Amino acid sequence: MKILIVGKSFPYKGGVAAFNERLAMQLMQEGHEVVIYTYSFIYSFLAGSVSDRFNDNDKPIDDIIIKQKINNFNPLEWEKVIAEIKKEQFELIIYGYADIASTLCISYISNRLKKMAIQVAVMHNVEIEHPFEGIKKMAMTMMIKQLDGFISMSNKVTEELKPFNKKHRPVIFSPHPIYDLFGKGTDKKLALLQLGLNPNYQYVLFFGAIKESKGLDLLIEAFADERVRQLPIKLLVVGDFNNNKEFYTDIMYENRLKNNIIFVDEYVPNHVVSLYFSACSIVGQPYREVNQSGILQVAYHFDKPILITNIAQCGINIPNQKVGYVINPNTTEIADSLVDFFVNKREEEMVNNVKIEKKKFMWNNMTEAIYSLYQTAKAYKNTRLI
Repeated sequence: MKILIVGKSFPYKGGVAAFNERLAMQLMQEGHEVVIYTYSFIYSFLAGSVSDRFNDNDKPIDDIIIKQKINNFNPLEWEKVIAEIKKEQFELIIYGYADIASTLCISYISNRLKKMAIQVAVMHNVEIEHPFEGIKKMAMTMMIKQLDGFISMSNKVTEELKPFNKKHRPVIFSPHPIYDLFGKGTDKKLALLQLGLNPNYQYVLFFGAIKESKGLDLLIEAFADERVRQLPIKLLVVGDFNNNKEFYTDIMYENRLKNNIIFVDEYVPNHVVSLYFSACSIVGQPYREVNQSGILQVAYHFDKPILITNIAQCGINIPNQKVGYVINPNTTEIADSLVDFFVNKREEEMVNNVKIEKKKFMWNNMTEAIYSLYQTAKAYKNTRLI
């Protein structure tokens, strides 16, 4: 099958770009011809921002054809893109939807291509926030109306999609697959040496772009618990702070934790990700709010236990006390879990359980869901045309 993926990819950075590239790789391995159309420029008056999250440190996955064609703010250029896509005669178009900035662009392009191919979206979230909430809802409804079906990676997104899916297009749930494009893990001692970290300590890793919803402040405050202070552990915080670092460093200083926390305030290129995950003993992600967790799937790839908020609402069951800890987002439960993990030496046991659990999240499960959606959407579309 000839397949087009539309969405962020190289040279943009971040989880959604990595997801689209890894999806393309999986589809190619399964025998399909795949092209990615990504953005030449991203601006949204709804979000009030220009995306400058460019990836200067990596290169795209070998053999993937990526065309940086779409200016999401210039409708005049959309017609040129549509003309190019029509020449290619794709059978399936997959939109990687992740933020409101692309809504109007996807609406227009998909409307002009609806007679050519089956068009589906992998919905990373359904983002409707202030300001301009009314306009955003209208834009989302318009986009959903044009598409033939949807992949949802969480129950939460499935529910949020319902008010906009007025034509009852098919929706298939498939959990976020493992992020396995970061290479193999490294021996822990070697990783610590390469990162310049003291091997006399064990490390709790918080990884990824820093947002209030991810609960980093709760994790920092848990390190102020006297039981945790006594442990030979440090918190390793790695990711972009997006100008809000002072909020977290203030918490650190207020709790006298300067010697207990290491901040790495930068985007980590793909080829370095494995070092940080290899160096840690457990990954901490105490989300306040979550649609699905890409970091969970990176942790699984590197066979790392995880301390995470209960995300059963997302349709993902994480076996508590088996592959890590499923907690409520509060400092006491976080501290209790860290004490149990390090005092009772639970790492080896949980690593072995992760190796079994992660088999549920292979990429072929995602592509099977996409093929199923394609067939369902095609049959549904044909009945509408009869």
